[in-house]
Amino acid sequence: MSSKPGAEKMPPSIPTFHDGDLVGIVLLPDKQCALFIRDTLGTMHNLVLTGVERLRAENFLEGNIILDITILTGDAITDDDLLFAVSMDKDPAGTKQSHFTIWRERVRDQGLCLVQLSASYGCTLTSLCTGVTADAADHNDLIQALGI
Repeated sequence: MSSKPGAEKMPPSIPTFHDGDLVGIVLLPDKQCALFIRDTLGTMHNLVLTGVERLRAENFLEGNIILDITILTGDAITDDDLLFAVSMDKDPAGTKQSHFTIWRERVRDQGLCLVQLSASYGCTLTSLCTGVTADAADHNDLIQALGI
C-alpha cells in the first residue's frame, strides 16, 4: 500500500495484477471503460472503470506488462497527477489555472478517483472516474464489448 493518505494499491476485492498483461482497452457506453487483463496464471479479468471523466493511455504495445495499479482519492491526488490525467502536464505553469481549479473541484465534489496503471513494459494508463470493479472475463466478454 502506498504511503500517501487516500492511496490504495487496489481495493481488497480486486487482484493486484502484478506481472499480468493488459491485452485490451474498450470504451463502453455510459462513461465506462473495460480493461482486459490476463493474470500470470492466464486467467482473463475485466477491470471496469465507471463514470469515466478522463482516460489517457500511452504506449500500448504487444505485451503490456503491468507493474501495479494504484487508486488515489481526495488529497492523495497530487497536482502533477491531476495535470497528467487532464492532459495539462505539458502546459507552462499557471497558463490554465482556472481550468485546473475546476478539475480539482470536480475531484472533490464528485468523489472522483484517479486510477493509475503503471507498466513494467508497454502501456501506462491514467483515468479520472467514479469507480472501479473487477471480475473474471472470458472471450465472449470481449466479443460483446466490441459488438462483434
